Amino acid sequence: MQHPARRRDHRPWNIVCVDDDAANLQLLKDVLEGSGYSVHGFSSTAGAVAWLDRQDADLILSDLRMPDGSGYELLEWVRGRERFDGVPFVLVTAVRGMDQRLDSLHAGADDFLNKPLVPLEVTARVESLLRMRGLALQVQAQNVVLRARNDDLEAKVQERTAELDRLTRGLVAALEHANLLNDHETGNHIQRVCSYSALLADALGMDADFVACIERYAGLHDVGKVAIPDLILKKADRLTRAEWEVMKTHSYKGYELLRAAGIHDMACTIALHHHEWWDGRGYPHGLAGEDIPMAARIVAVADCFDALTTRRPYKEPFGLEEAEAHIRRDAGSHFDPAIVHCFETCRGRI
Repeated sequence: MQHPARRRDHRPWNIVCVDDDAANLQLLKDVLEGSGYSVHGFSSTAGAVAWLDRQDADLILSDLRMPDGSGYELLEWVRGRERFDGVPFVLVTAVRGMDQRLDSLHAGADDFLNKPLVPLEVTARVESLLRMRGLALQVQAQNVVLRARNDDLEAKVQERTAELDRLTRGLVAALEHANLLNDHETGNHIQRVCSYSALLADALGMDADFVACIERYAGLHDVGKVAIPDLILKKADRLTRAEWEVMKTHSYKGYELLRAAGIHDMACTIALHHHEWWDGRGYPHGLAGEDIPMAARIVAVADCFDALTTRRPYKEPFGLEEAEAHIRRDAGSHFDPAIVHCFETCRGRI
């Protein structure tokens, strides 16, 4: 098994830590170096920028308040450079206010660490972010290799299809594993949405390739939620307006992640559009009717039915009849009426 502190090429992950508090900086270095990471510490944003201008990093942790600039300024500098695309950025702060956290997410931060720092939390969050970073780098590397193989076009297409299938299943498994650490129901939800979507697609008369694809990729509909903080994602109470705006970004974040990884167009389409409504009141683009891609319309029904019939942090599960009545009631507003009709005809199979 690959050591979490090392890349697939066995080089240690390169981590940059920025904090003007010498004790905090030393703590980060001791904890992360003790876990096998290569750590570069700086007591100023200027020092970090000077180093990053010449070197690459795999993850950056920065204090929010610095004497020569803020963590926001360093974040803006990093996000403005293409070579740092996909590099996780973690803000370290003693401030626990929601407004500042939301501002940071909009600015491009990937996670937070609260002071005083807890070594176990530091290593767990760093390992999780670098696991996702490694998967993205692996996919990118595989795509480069696949693009270079042009001797036999037919063999190349078959190989790419098989590779993408393996990588997609690997991505689903990785996301299931990450989410199952906190929520055992996530993996079952993914499997059920895949099965329900395939049943609906088959009942609608879609061809075999479409049915196979939607069964494979429907489970990635909420992949963008890996970018949503747990304090919002698993909040037991109703979300505030600001929190809801952050939650809605998961559709576009999922689309960006899958597109960057080179996953099938259907997966990208589902992630982006599964919250569009038949009457145009959905998000992110407010598409309506048949302008919404068919795969996204199918997954919308499958996802909603499973969400209604399972327990969530904010609600108890609906009974089957109550959930079915909800789906029927929203035909023509939330859902494509033709898909709702198919849902009713294959009710027994579901």
